[in-house]
Formats: sequence, C-alpha cells, structure tokens
Amino acid sequence: ELRSHRAESMATCLTQIEQILKEAQAKFPGSTATLETETSCDAYHIPEDHPGLLRVKQAMTAIGLTPQLIATNGGSDNNVFMKRGLEGLVLSCGFVEPHSLKERVRLSEMVTCTRLIVQLMAEFSKEKF
Repeated sequence: ELRSHRAESMATCLTQIEQILKEAQAKFPGSTATLETETSCDAYHIPEDHPGLLRVKQAMTAIGLTPQLIATNGGSDNNVFMKRGLEGLVLSCGFVEPHSLKERVRLSEMVTCTRLIVQLMAEFSKEKF
C-alpha cells in the first residue's frame, strides 16, 4: 500500500517498484512479475484561503476553539467527493484511539462538536460562498 499527499510522489514510487521488478526478472531468468495497481483514495488539497475553510475557522473561533489544519494519511468519503468536484472538509470530533478496539469519544468532545455544528449552520446560512 502506498500513500502520498502528492500525485508526483506516488508516480515516482510506482516507477521505482516497476524498476525493481524488472531488475528482479533480469536477475532470475525465466521469472515473471506482474504489477497491478488500484487507487482507492486520491489525495486532495484545500487552499488555506478557501472560502469554506475560512468560514469553518471563523465558526471554530466563535465558540472558543483554535483551528488546526493537519494533513492525514487516512482516507474518507471526502476523497471521493473531491475527485468528483464536490469540495468538502473533514473535521475531527475528538476521537481517542481511533480505528482500534478502544476507540471512543469523550462526552465533552461530543458537546463541543454539537456546538460547532450549530455555529457552522449559522455561518453557512449567512450567504453563499
């Protein structure tokens, strides 16, 4: 599995893998190797001056949160949406030990998330962006 935030890096890695396979075939006459690839999540980037992102940051600040922009190596529905031209953001809701058998969320984080959703509705109802 390969993951990258840049398509160029992904292409470079795939080229290196293809080269290694060719070298292995040359080293072991009569051997064959087949490389099959499948893309499950295309990387995407939201500019920091995107109007939707600015509204989310404004809503967070309005309820006393400090926005943090981070890149993750995970995939979400938003990868598919972005590929199809529907821009969106993924917001964290305070999970503890995500994707594990101990995954949980604190009640206080759920309350904060609810406050943020209400504030987001207020921000986005003002006008189109």
